[in-house]
Amino acid sequence: MQNLQIFSYEGSPIEFEVIDGKVFANATAMFKAGNARLDNWKNSSNTYRYAKDVSQKLGIAENQLLVIRQGGLEPQGTWIHQCLILNAARYISVDFEIWCDEKVSELLRTGKTERKPAPA
Repeated sequence: MQNLQIFSYEGSPIEFEVIDGKVFANATAMFKAGNARLDNWKNSSNTYRYAKDVSQKLGIAENQLLVIRQGGLEPQGTWIHQCLILNAARYISVDFEIWCDEKVSELLRTGKTERKPAPA
């Protein structure tokens, strides 16, 4: 869990973690913060096609694009591969997509992004 970083979107914590060299985001937290339904995004035909294309293009099995954590000490929820993060953000809302774009842009410009502690 050393690779866990938490960013705040309108006061809601969104966790990001490096898993096997790839960035994953806690989609459960993303969708909760954006007041959207994760299951609707996961089950949409657009998400299915996008995930299938990502899988083929990158040579990653589709079942490696999602990590589901239940129980234990790690943050629980459905975690999504870095290639799905902006796709999910776009589904949640334009505002959330812009927030994610700003974080990515900040990271590209500066090599880092500001991290705020999660609310207690």
